[in-house]
Amino acid sequence: MKEKIISIILLMILLIPSGHASGISENRFRAIAPSFLEWFSNDLSEFSGMKSAGIPKTEPGIDSAFLSYAEALSGQEPVGSFQTFSKTETGLIRDIDGMPMVYIPEGEFTMGIDRETVGGSDEWSVPAHNVYLDSYWIDQYEITNRQYQKCVAEQACEKPPVYDIANEYYEEKQYENYPVTTIFWEQAKVYCEWVGASLPTEAQWEKAARGIDGRKYPWGDDYEFEDRANHCNGDKCLFPDPCNDGFEFTAPVGSYQKGASPYDVFDMTGNVDEWVIDWFAEDYYKNSPDKNPQGPENGTYHGLRGGSWGDSHETLQIWRRSWSSGTDNEIGFRCVMPVTDANARHLPEDQPELKNQDEIEIEAAKKVFQALYGCFKSYVFDTLNPDEFNTANGNKIRLLEQDKPQLSKKLSEADKANGVVWENFTGLKTLVYHNLYNTGWEWHDVNLFTRYYRYYEDGTIRTLVFKSAVQPGEWIEYGAKCYMDDLEAMMLYK
Repeated sequence: MKEKIISIILLMILLIPSGHASGISENRFRAIAPSFLEWFSNDLSEFSGMKSAGIPKTEPGIDSAFLSYAEALSGQEPVGSFQTFSKTETGLIRDIDGMPMVYIPEGEFTMGIDRETVGGSDEWSVPAHNVYLDSYWIDQYEITNRQYQKCVAEQACEKPPVYDIANEYYEEKQYENYPVTTIFWEQAKVYCEWVGASLPTEAQWEKAARGIDGRKYPWGDDYEFEDRANHCNGDKCLFPDPCNDGFEFTAPVGSYQKGASPYDVFDMTGNVDEWVIDWFAEDYYKNSPDKNPQGPENGTYHGLRGGSWGDSHETLQIWRRSWSSGTDNEIGFRCVMPVTDANARHLPEDQPELKNQDEIEIEAAKKVFQALYGCFKSYVFDTLNPDEFNTANGNKIRLLEQDKPQLSKKLSEADKANGVVWENFTGLKTLVYHNLYNTGWEWHDVNLFTRYYRYYEDGTIRTLVFKSAVQPGEWIEYGAKCYMDDLEAMMLYK
């Protein structure tokens, strides 16, 4: 037995590739013949004592009340392996492995990056180009140890050649909801076919991770990784980044809620590199089709996307591409399914509607205006004129035509990390008929509630208040009680 182990280790050393993408881990194994893969997997099971575990039908946190269903679909024959699904408001859950699937609508998105943005590096991610994709479903999480073990138990999949810490994580029940690792491309492809799906194309993967606004990371453009990605753990990290993500190796899938993509897909950056169906070619973007690209017709390596638990900040931008012909303990995968597949033509009732950054900011500005208007209405009384109001102190107020909602002024990275979506100077433009300081009743231009406001991701609104001329301003939450200064109070009720 000892001789077998030594032979396997020596063979693994000989199979390490000579190199690939700069900044990506260098311990990918080269492709291994299926006959060796079977022998390797069987021999490992002899001394690891691995026992395949069954998998419940649903992932933790998924409502067990969702009922399995399989409807007759216009008499069409299903494509591939027929599977049943549980339906949710925004997606599907595959009954065979309990995986939630997220709907990605058809349309264009920006793929890749311009050379001016990245300088001379990442030539294989250049240029930025628009790509149109048909709609599809994608797994919300990476495939877990528990899910993959079910495929092995049903003799549809081969056990991955796990080694070192990956073997411990694959074997022990406490890690069953962690992503399966040390997966060859061929094994990932077999699993996806077993569940009636396929590996994603590079384009499908990138759109699900990036949305339509060309962002750098699933959460946006800011360089803030805390609570957003599993990519480093202090001195355990493969690169000298000053960070600690809380995990020595992989993390349970979906651990980083703040790092979700615009479509609510998790772990698209970090945790494990993910296989795509495409062959890899460095110059593919220079002549790839602009509709549903499938990758080169052939090649030596297959693509990997997303970076892993061992990669540095600089290697985790969504556009970055990697490749391999083997595997290691940083590689996993997820699956996709086209909406045209007869197995999955049930569209979600609440389809995601993505907005670009300008639309998000304009929407935030409108919500701030609505809050100011609501505050204003709480102090006035309607008249027969819909634009004119009376106040308790005898004034009359007319609302004028308001300025168009403005985009946010430039936010700092710290502001973005704290959830600020929009910040700018705004208020309500009015005419007030009043007897100011007993100088006579006249109409005066008055801008009510005009100051700096911030709108946050959670819907909170704060306004900048200066309590004295010498003290710095303070951001105060704009709640049920409106904030106003003495002049504004005089206009409305004093």
